[in-house]
Formats: sequence, structure tokens, C-alpha cells
Amino acid sequence: MVNRIWSVYQQAIFAAVASGAGSIVVQARAGCGKTTTALGALTSVPAGKKAAYFAFAKANQQDIVRKIEAEGIPFDTRDVKTLHSHGFHALRYAFGYGLEVEKHKANRLARERFDATNPPKGATGHVTAREASWFVPAVARLVSVAKNTLVSERDTARLAEILANDDIYEPEHAARIVEIAQWVLAECKPSRTRKLTTVDYDDMIWLPVACGIRPFAFDVVFVDECQDLNPTQIELVKMIVKRGGRLIAIGDDRQAIYLFRGADAESMNKIREAFQAKVLPLSITYRCGKKIVEQVKEIVPDYRADDANHDGEIRTAKLPEMVAAAAPGDMILSRSNAPLVRIALRFLAQNRRAGIKGKNLGPRFTEFVDKSKAATPEDLLSYVDAWEGQMVARAEKRAEGLRDASAEIAEIADTAECFRAFAESHKTIAEVKAAIGLLFPDNDRDEDRVTLSTVHRAKGLEAERVYLLADTFAKVAKAARGDEARSLEEANIWYVACTRAKRVLTFVAGDLTAR
Repeated sequence: MVNRIWSVYQQAIFAAVASGAGSIVVQARAGCGKTTTALGALTSVPAGKKAAYFAFAKANQQDIVRKIEAEGIPFDTRDVKTLHSHGFHALRYAFGYGLEVEKHKANRLARERFDATNPPKGATGHVTAREASWFVPAVARLVSVAKNTLVSERDTARLAEILANDDIYEPEHAARIVEIAQWVLAECKPSRTRKLTTVDYDDMIWLPVACGIRPFAFDVVFVDECQDLNPTQIELVKMIVKRGGRLIAIGDDRQAIYLFRGADAESMNKIREAFQAKVLPLSITYRCGKKIVEQVKEIVPDYRADDANHDGEIRTAKLPEMVAAAAPGDMILSRSNAPLVRIALRFLAQNRRAGIKGKNLGPRFTEFVDKSKAATPEDLLSYVDAWEGQMVARAEKRAEGLRDASAEIAEIADTAECFRAFAESHKTIAEVKAAIGLLFPDNDRDEDRVTLSTVHRAKGLEAERVYLLADTFAKVAKAARGDEARSLEEANIWYVACTRAKRVLTFVAGDLTAR
């Protein structure tokens, strides 16, 4: 491995791994050399102990393998995995290697059950084809959340509670959605009469836990990004650590920003308690300038800059100043998408290279335009206005007496503003679709363009200069007041946003969502 000067925190982590005693939770703050430290810790595993490294996603796993090979670390890269791949391997070992992945299995089963049980047209309880377009996704979403949170198909009350907080369903059909979701959950499990032939990605984690199918276990298990684990993933991790084995969990509880995906905000604490783990800090950042670190210390008091770090700069600017100054390699961050679209369109109008993170958004936006059947941008604007009104009314109806719909309504408004931005900036629908294609590139390199992104899509990225659209954060933070969980998540998002900047962090005043 490359010779480095290790910090006192890193040396303490290596010594704890080498000791062979007890599990460890590494509290690794942003830009503090988390991956480098984890790779260094791999070399500290006592001889004779079988170790595995679990990365958060496939791309992370491939990155870890490249770094192990590049640095010549004596570690079998076949033992660098994801929890999904390891769970899938356990299922194939148990049910046969002909087991295949069916990405949309829950949707297919929900559709089959829906079609089989839908009363005839005109009968009580009949769901029309239009209603089915949201009914089936609502079932599939409920099934996914249940799998990721270990809610049993027999727990009708809990499933109904989850559904009440979902984005797509009509209250009068709630009982039926829950009933079909219960059937789908049961159908996804193998039984004496039901052979398991396909699984989806949720099943790869859920089935080993729900059915007690033990995966191959290791003496020492490294788990990265542990703050983003959901309850089912935490249970699978417990199964992967051998009896008497050790867990080395690495994460940052202040980067827990995926609660909407089912991640558990308390995952690191639950892991610490389950394994009686010792918590070790990794809080010296080598990424962020000293003034940038000071900016976020109110949120993360233990965060500190390495003595050798650049001083960094905190600036303020107005929107026109940012648009004029931003250059390729710079990053512009927003809490929502609509301001990014309007800013990116300005760059496009000036023949300057800019792209919005989220390549999956391009096809989704194009599909929306096609679905509108709009012949002109004016038609698209009318369609968007009607769509927004319908979606807000539906959200308010679903929320009656059950929950606060403000976050969902804000997301609907954000999506509508994205399309208004495209429609108002172009003369034909062909130009609208062309602009969508240009602004959501598949593989352009960030250093060749100005990168615009929401914070969630920017996690794991960094840039010398970062611009934060401050008003977009302020709006969401204001809406979250009074809700402890949401307020904490918003504080975490702010911390993640600020710590993408290495040298210059600029707070930009002005909100482009206003027309």
C-alpha cells in the first residue's frame, strides 16, 4: 500500500482492527479520508481471519476494487461485495442457480392480482383503467417499503399506516391496496407449493432475513455508508457476521439524507447497540477549507480541518453574478430541481456547457412531454397547470386527517416548475425535448461543464468551487420546522451541501422558481 502519514484517528482505528477484539463504528465525517482509512484498515485484519467489505452500491464496489488493485493491497477482491449481491448469492445457493432477477416483480404480481380481483365495470369497487395507472404502483411501493422495514404481510394496521404516508393512492381504495399488497408479499415468499424462480432487488435483502436463509458469514465484516442502511439491511448484516465475529461499520450519521427511501435515521445507533460496538471518530477533513469547516461546525461540532488545508473562502453572490462567473468544473447545488433547470437553460442560451445530475430524469421528463400530447409549448403549459392542480388536490385528499402533505405538494410544484421552465424558453415541442436531452447528459465529464445538482445526487462528489442556491434551502427548512425528524434531515442536507466545496463556497441569493 502507498506510504502515508496517518492521523491519530486513523492510527487508533487501525490499532482497534488489529487488536482482534470487539466491533467498531467509525464516525467518518465528510472528506475525512473514509475510503482511504477503510482500505488501510483492511491491512490491519489479524492473520487467519476471513474478512469481507460491503460497499453501498455496485458503483462503490467497483471503485473499491479498483483502489485495492491500484494500491496493491493484499485483499481478495472477490470479497468486496454489496449486500444485494451477497443476499442474491445466498438465495441462489438455497433455491438453485437458475434463480433470475425480475426487476419489476412486485408490479407484475400487483397487476395480476388486481386484474384477477377487479369487479366488473359498473360494479361496486370497480377500478377504471385510469385509476389502475396509480393503483398498481401504489401496491408495489407499499410492498417495497414493507420489505425494507420488515413489516409482515399479517400486520394490516402497520401496512395501512405506511400507505397513509405514501405519495400515490386514493383513500377510498386503501383497504384494497393493503389487501393486494399482503397477497404480493406472501406470493414473493417460497413455500411447499410455490417455487422461487425470480427475485427483485428488495427480495435479495428481504428474503434471506424473512425466511431465515443464512448467507455465507465472515470473521470480520466491513460495511460502508452504514448511516443509509434500512432495518432489513441491518438484520442481514447481523447474519453475515459470524458468531464471535466483528463488525467494522463506517458512516456519518449527519449524512443520513435518504429517509424517504426507507433508510433508518438511527441505523448507526442501532448497529452500535446490536454489536456493543466502540465508536471511533474520523473527523479531520482533508477536503474542505478551514472557513468552510467553520461554516458547518454549528451543525457538526466535532468537524475540524487538517492543519495543512487551504483557508478556504465563504462568499455571497446574486444569481446574475453566479451565472456570469460559473465555469466548467464548478458545481451549483439546489434543494429542488426547478431552479437548476432555469439556470441551466441560461447557460444553454449562451452556448455554455452545463448539465444537470440525474440521467434518469431526462427520459422521465421526455415521457411526460409525450404523455401531454402537446403540439406547442403553450399546450404544454396548459397541461402542466391542469396536472399540478389534479396532483395537489389528490395529495390533499389523501392527507386529510392523516398527515402533513406540504412536502409532497412542494415536490409536485417543483416538477411543474421544471416543465414551465422548458416550455417558456422554447418555441416548439421539438426544441423542448432537445433541451431536455442536452441538459441531462448520460456520460459527459463534470470537469468539462458546469454541473448543476440537487444535494442528494451530489452526495459523494466534490468541487473546488460550489455555489449554493440558499433560498431553496431556506424554503424547505422553514416548512420542516416543528417536525423533529424532518428538521434534522434538512440540517444534514445542508451539511452535505456545504461540504462538497473544497476551496470556495458561495451562497447565492435569489430564487428562480418564481415566474
